[in-house]
Order: sequence, then C-alpha cells, then structure tokens
Amino acid sequence: KWEREETILDANDPNPIRLFIPKNCPTGLKNIGDEDAWLINYPDPAYDPTLKGEQVDYTQEELEQGIVK
Repeated sequence: KWEREETILDANDPNPIRLFIPKNCPTGLKNIGDEDAWLINYPDPAYDPTLKGEQVDYTQEELEQGIVK
C-alpha cells in the first residue's frame, strides 16, 4: 500500500543525495525555494515517446487505497 513520503533536496547541503524513485511509484515535484531549480532525470529504461499510455495518473484516493493501474 502507498504511503506518502517527502524528501527535501537542498543545493546548499554539503552532502547532496541522489533520490531514487522506484518503478511504478507516483511522484510529484515542487520547487519550494525562491530560485529556479533544476532536476536531472535519468530513467532506466530511457523514456520512449512512441509508447502510448506510459504515464499513468492517480487520484489521492486511489493511492491511499493501494490501487495499481
């Protein structure tokens, strides 16, 4: 079952972290800072725009119920 997890990435952190997002894990990103933010994404396998329906949207209720599409 899905549980919300929050990770705050800070460019000024002397020990930066790599954020691993598992396959089929709904993810949302938000810049809470005052400056522009950059995210470098290295998906594996690489994104293929020819695949239809690769992105799946979930509602909050579906996530809390553990529904997998």
